[in-house]
Amino acid sequence: MNKKKILIACALMYASILIIDFWLGLVILVSVVATFCAFRMYVHNKAGNKKHFITYMILTVNMFIVAIAIFLGSIPGNNQATPTDNTNNNKVEVAKLGDDKEEALRLFNLAKKYSEEKEYKLASAKLYQAIELDPDLSKAMELKEQVDIEKSMITRNGGLGDSLDVFELKYGPEHQDELFSSFNDDEIVTRTVDNRVFNLTLAFEQSYIRTENESMNEILKVIPTDAVKIKQYILEDDFYKRKIMVYKSNKLAEVIPKGLFIGSSPGVFTVTLKSDDRGVFAAVLGTGENP
Repeated sequence: MNKKKILIACALMYASILIIDFWLGLVILVSVVATFCAFRMYVHNKAGNKKHFITYMILTVNMFIVAIAIFLGSIPGNNQATPTDNTNNNKVEVAKLGDDKEEALRLFNLAKKYSEEKEYKLASAKLYQAIELDPDLSKAMELKEQVDIEKSMITRNGGLGDSLDVFELKYGPEHQDELFSSFNDDEIVTRTVDNRVFNLTLAFEQSYIRTENESMNEILKVIPTDAVKIKQYILEDDFYKRKIMVYKSNKLAEVIPKGLFIGSSPGVFTVTLKSDDRGVFAAVLGTGENP
């Protein structure tokens, strides 16, 4: 067998190894180069050529170091990157869950979708935590419902146009009679249609009397986030003063039936601050322009 056939056979054998295991093939290649350098180092040492001996000695050492590094890096587990974000971490946690992995993955994807929207990052973070810590997913399902409720809100904290589910989430259990629902020890009183609040009273005197500035801070939490003030005026009698502000909201028009905006275009609502010499004791919010 001549040298050409030997070289072809070696090349084919090496190509087969490289196809089967890339990292092993790379280690063999570097090792062959290191062995060749070691042989040349031996030859030059015998010939007394110190300059070339030192050169090949350095190459030999470096080649063997590279071969060892590649070999260690190819071992499973050693070349896995550390997760750098919560998404990767949570994918791992979802994979560790019990029987209902499909539901866990669905909830994970839901949380990921919400996390892309700035206002839902906190809610989705809670959902991530539930998926990680609760194998039976009951906590995750509970928080998923919370996320869905918060996504339906048109106000900052639960108010005009929101559902009773939002009010229960934000203000606690509902107390209901034939016409009204109340929350937070009767400080918040609502009237609804199709489970949406179209009339809202904040009975400040149930807790403490507010100044006008304090009252407006509360009002901004419970009116639709897109509300624009159209006008305002004041009415007074012997008993108390009413400051009436008229707003319009496209979001409100989308969730409340047109028939409840009596005498006004859809989306119009009023905010009435009721005050006496003590301060503002109540605020009433309702659809339509008439207070």
